[in-house]
Amino acid sequence: MPTPGMHARLRLRIPDLRDARCTLLPEPCTIPPDMRTLIVVAMSVALGCRRAPPAPDPPNLPFAPSAATGTVPAAELTWTDPPAWHRVTPRSPMRRAQYDVPAPTGTDGSVAGAELTVFYFGAGQGGAVDDNLQRWYTQLDQPDGRATQDVAVRQDHTVHGLAVTETYVTGSTRGGDMPGAPTTPPRVHQALLGAIVTTPGGPWFFKLMGPEATVIAARPAFDAMIQSMRLP
Repeated sequence: MPTPGMHARLRLRIPDLRDARCTLLPEPCTIPPDMRTLIVVAMSVALGCRRAPPAPDPPNLPFAPSAATGTVPAAELTWTDPPAWHRVTPRSPMRRAQYDVPAPTGTDGSVAGAELTVFYFGAGQGGAVDDNLQRWYTQLDQPDGRATQDVAVRQDHTVHGLAVTETYVTGSTRGGDMPGAPTTPPRVHQALLGAIVTTPGGPWFFKLMGPEATVIAARPAFDAMIQSMRLP
């Protein structure tokens, strides 16, 4: 690193260029080799002492698709919550939303409420529509032994440019005894009302499940919620 006075000492050590008899005339100019070295060193030190200005910060640009992948963040699907439903904290991080659906009025507590869960796994995730419907159907058994998929009702339609597949089926649940979870007894007269909304960023899954009377009473609110769905 240059020290104070270095430039002066270097200039004192460089002989006067007039001693080399170099003029502006078109005559040969002879500079001794040692002088050439000193001149080069002096110029290098002088240039090194000049601090280059810092490069300007890059401008704040909006997000652009990656040149390598060509992907952009998936847009969030939006919808209107039914007024009588209660949005609650999801019990699982895999759930994007969860609702407590109240039992129909006038049942005097004889009918329990239902639950609606919303799942979204990201672009390219979640599986095909038919595969997910089959998984839903395995959660209910039919009293006459038929396969649930054979009695389920399916409807395909479009909402604000988005493909929607809805299904409805009744049956009974088997109950379960999963490790770390409370034992659930089998339940009869249950119903499943579901919708799979296909978006450019991947499918969204809406599943309402509970007592048949509660699901039937909640059907208009469910339909209104599905009709309100749109992408920004």
